[in-house]
Amino acid sequence: MNFSQLLDWWLDRAEWVVQNPKARTSLMIPALCVCPSHEEDKRNGGNYFRIYLVWSFWALLTGQSEEEEDETTLNVKRGILAMRRGRFEEAEEMFHLALKQSHDENREMAVTHILDLMADLNVANGRLEVAEELYVDVMRRLLQIHERTVADIAMIGISLKLSEIFIARGDLGKAEEGYKYAVDQMRERLKDCEKDVGDSATREDLGNLMIASLTQYGRFLFETRRSRQAETLLSEAYELSVKTEGEESLQSIYILNDLCTARVTLGEASEKELEDVILKALKTSELLGEEDGDSSNRGSMFVNLGLVYVRQARWEEALEACRKGLHLGKTARRSGTIYEAERCLEQVSAKSTQPLLL
Repeated sequence: MNFSQLLDWWLDRAEWVVQNPKARTSLMIPALCVCPSHEEDKRNGGNYFRIYLVWSFWALLTGQSEEEEDETTLNVKRGILAMRRGRFEEAEEMFHLALKQSHDENREMAVTHILDLMADLNVANGRLEVAEELYVDVMRRLLQIHERTVADIAMIGISLKLSEIFIARGDLGKAEEGYKYAVDQMRERLKDCEKDVGDSATREDLGNLMIASLTQYGRFLFETRRSRQAETLLSEAYELSVKTEGEESLQSIYILNDLCTARVTLGEASEKELEDVILKALKTSELLGEEDGDSSNRGSMFVNLGLVYVRQARWEEALEACRKGLHLGKTARRSGTIYEAERCLEQVSAKSTQPLLL
C-alpha cells in the first residue's frame, strides 16, 4: 500500500465525518498491495512508501458538539474538504486562519489539533521534514500543555505517522521502534481497559487503534521479509476486526488479504485462497457502494489479483486485472497504484507469449 492511497482513504473518512457530524465511524483499514521494497522506495524518491494516517476527529479532541460549532470549527472543516479535493493551498489557508483564531481565543486543544492537521497536509505535499517537526511539536504540546501520557491514544497515533516518515527517509530502525512502541502501549491500554468497564467509546477507540497498530506493524514486517512475525500480528488484527466489525466488513476482508498474502509466502495458504479473498473484497466494496473513481483500495486489489494470475501463468486474466488497476489508478490519481500496475504489466509482457498492447 502506498502513501497516496492511504492519504486518500483518510481524507475520504474525514469528509464523511464532516458530512455526518453526529455519526461515530469505526476504523477502516485499506488493503495492502504487494508493492515495492523499501530499497525501491528510495530509488524512486520515496514516492511509493506506505503510510497509515490515524484518524482524528474534531469533537474527539475538543469535546465540541455539533450545536456548538463556530467559525473556527467551520474553517477546520473547510480545510479538511479542500485537502480532500487536492486544493492544498486553500487547505493551508483555512488551517492557518483557524490556527490564528484558536490562538486568539486561547483554545489550546484546538491549536494542537490544527497543528496535527497541518502536519498531515505537509505529508500530502511531500514536505516530510516540516511534517515531522509539526508532529513532534504536537507530541510536546500533548505532554506539556495537555498533560497527556506517553500511552495516550493521540501519542500512539502520531508515533505511527512518524514511523512512516522514517520509512521514507530509509531509517527502518526508527520506524520499527515506533511500530513496536504503538503495539506495546496499546496492549497495556487494553489490559487496563479490561479491568475497568469505562466508557464504551474509549474501548471502541482503543480497539480500533490496536487493529491499526497491529496491521501497520504486520505490513512493515512482511515488507522487510519477516513473514512469520507478520503473519502473527496480522492474524491478531484480523481476529480483533472480526470481533468488532464482523467477518463480512471491508476492514476484515482487507486485513484477511494481507494475512493470506503472508501465508502464501509461508506456504500456509494457496494462491486460490488469496484469489478468493481479493475477489470477495472487490465484490463487497462494490456492494457497499465504493465507486471505482473514489475508492482508494480497488485499484490495488486489482493489481494484487493480477499478480496472483501472473504467478499462475494466467496471462489474459492477469492482463485484464492489471489494466483495470492501472485505469483506476489513473482515474483516482493514485501514483503508487499506477506504479504497481505498470510493474505488473511489465511482468505480463515479459512472460506472456502474446504481444502486450498497453
